[in-house]
Amino acid sequence: HEPIKAIPVRHWGQWVSAAIVITIVGALAYSVGTNPNLQWSIVWQYLFDNTILRGVLVTIELTVLSMVIGIGLAIVLTMFRLSGVRVLSAVSKTWVEVARNTPALFQIYMAHFGLGSFGIHLSPFASILLGITFNNAGYLTENFRGALKAIPDTQARAARSLGFGQG
Repeated sequence: HEPIKAIPVRHWGQWVSAAIVITIVGALAYSVGTNPNLQWSIVWQYLFDNTILRGVLVTIELTVLSMVIGIGLAIVLTMFRLSGVRVLSAVSKTWVEVARNTPALFQIYMAHFGLGSFGIHLSPFASILLGITFNNAGYLTENFRGALKAIPDTQARAARSLGFGQG
């Protein structure tokens, strides 16, 4: 038998598509860069202003804190959900459903204005942290629950045989 001679298939359509996309992106970048209505001098003047940099720092603080606290709450809520205790499971289900089915901005408003109507007045930072943490915990709870439920029974038995507990 004669060996098969592989001839690469030419994908000229991919090259044409790539050229069109590069042309469009280049034209868009040129249009944005040269548009006098964008007033780039003002953008550069304020981009590294102390107010903007403080806002970036606060954003990073909120992100890190809400994720750390949210992960901790999500682990607890996941254990509630998988515990088999109906009350704890219902608390977890309710939290997840509210967090996943309401907008994050609504959750932040409820943390600030909703609690304020009950006499609990939080600072804007604390309100945003509470709202975003509530949201993160709700989504992460469902992620963790799904991940734990996706472990095949054979893997769980293998882990128990190696001395790992179920809880």
